[in-house]
Amino acid sequence: MSKGVAARKASISSIRQHEHRIQVLAVVRDHILRGEIYLIGKKDLEFGELLPDPPPEPESAFLQPIRWVTHPVDVSAEQRGSCCPGD
Repeated sequence: MSKGVAARKASISSIRQHEHRIQVLAVVRDHILRGEIYLIGKKDLEFGELLPDPPPEPESAFLQPIRWVTHPVDVSAEQRGSCCPGD
């Protein structure tokens, strides 16, 4: 398939998506009554494609992943003394 044919198919697909969105929003507009209160949730907003795009991921200042180093705790040292007088 040539680049021109692929670009044409992509633009036709984009046009169809926009036309579908226009139809969905028209149905919503035609069924909303002025002065009424509607409780809508995230799924409703997703259906109407009314949610904003998520924010971009922040760029990391670290070029390499952080390597955490831990040191073992000497448990025998803690058992030598006692925590309370008279033990």
